[in-house]
Amino acid sequence: HVTVAMGNNGKFVVGWSGNGPGDNQGVFVQRFGVAPEVRVEISSPPFTTEAGASTQLTVALDTEPSADVIIDFASSDETEGLLNTSQLIFTPLNWFLPQTVTVTGQNDFRDDGDVAYTIITAAAQSDDPDYQRIEVADVDLTNLDDDTSGVVVAASGELWTGEDGSSANFTVTLTSEPTDDVVIPLDSSDLTEGGPVLASLVFTPLNWNTPQTVVVAGVDDADPDGTIGYSVTLGPAISEDSTYGDLIVPDVLIAGNLDNEQPAEPGEAVQGPSAPNTSSGDNDSTTAAGDDQQAAEPTSSPPVQNTSDGNNAPTPAVEDNPQAP
Repeated sequence: HVTVAMGNNGKFVVGWSGNGPGDNQGVFVQRFGVAPEVRVEISSPPFTTEAGASTQLTVALDTEPSADVIIDFASSDETEGLLNTSQLIFTPLNWFLPQTVTVTGQNDFRDDGDVAYTIITAAAQSDDPDYQRIEVADVDLTNLDDDTSGVVVAASGELWTGEDGSSANFTVTLTSEPTDDVVIPLDSSDLTEGGPVLASLVFTPLNWNTPQTVVVAGVDDADPDGTIGYSVTLGPAISEDSTYGDLIVPDVLIAGNLDNEQPAEPGEAVQGPSAPNTSSGDNDSTTAAGDDQQAAEPTSSPPVQNTSDGNNAPTPAVEDNPQAP
């Protein structure tokens, strides 16, 4: 006849009658123990996001301890994931209740891709010798990125310059924080009609989200050549940041450089993409994030934010400033 008795501490006793050691007759008792364990499980998807999505770890003991059991936690990269607590304490009274640790993804403004990190769990600390220094498994997580490197060009309506010295302007800003300076060269498709006042724009990790203004001045000549359109060329970007280096930026269309030698007669054709548009309030923008480059033609349509992967050059529009870090 065999009897088994189990205790909350994971130990059990087996008693039996009959033959024992040395084949003796009688009643015998043998005590056994189960090694205690600290279990850590992910109770939700094994990732966080820069948008603030979180995940939870569930921690539990397998057996009742004779003293408090303390477990410390830490993030290997607090710029990617933060814990809501750094320590859990299990007691002889609450040991059977699972406890949770919440890990929340942290945001940055860099196009750094999805980043792996680890929740590091220290060995258990307890006056219960069965739990003292028990190793607890670490947990690997990933923080999903939400940033994309790109250049936003914004203009208010059609852009015109004049041979009388009148100018046009548009703004340029980046969509993510670079790891190094980003230089965007500026030029003109026809320097005899007009071009940018500056030769380049420089964005740094400190001013990347501050729009910079490009002033385009018309050039005078002595020929009655009518109004001629041209483009301001931007880029490719120059940077040690691999996400910005060689990034193609769309050209910006200047609808025309207004001639001042011979005013156009009524009905006379105008050289260039279109005649001046006297309407106001139309905003246009374009975002570059790819490889192909062509003129971005403003229109008088309602504001449109157009994000390109570089295969097309979208229409410029007024773009709200990106949010500062």
